[in-house]
Amino acid sequence: MTTQTTELFHGSHDDALTTIRPDGLFGGLFCSSERRSAESHGRHVYVCEIDDDAICSTQILNYHADPAAIDRVLADEYGETSDEVWARVVDERHDDLDADEAWDAQRVRGLIAAALGFRAVECDDEHGTSWLVLPGVEIVRIDD
Repeated sequence: MTTQTTELFHGSHDDALTTIRPDGLFGGLFCSSERRSAESHGRHVYVCEIDDDAICSTQILNYHADPAAIDRVLADEYGETSDEVWARVVDERHDDLDADEAWDAQRVRGLIAAALGFRAVECDDEHGTSWLVLPGVEIVRIDD
């Protein structure tokens, strides 16, 4: 059986990315399904290919993931697992948050995906849907 994969693109001003690192604002790299969207974030474009079953969607988080595992990450990061915290991170209802709070919610969403064994997680952003790709995924520069 052939595994389906998704190709995701990352735009950067950095011309020498070789790995996706766990430090930084999000603990991974935001990628887009379209090269054009990635190019709007920097002139150097990178690509990664991820097995579809290694990508965590919002549907998986809400309906198929172990809620206790999600609650453990939320409790570690926020000291609570309230409906409000769940809505902000898991359901991505963060329209009323400032940018730093919304970005932190995306970072924690990545931690949840990693705790569940995924290599990327779907997120809503200015492009519609983007993916936070987690450390360990190979990334290759393609703008040469």
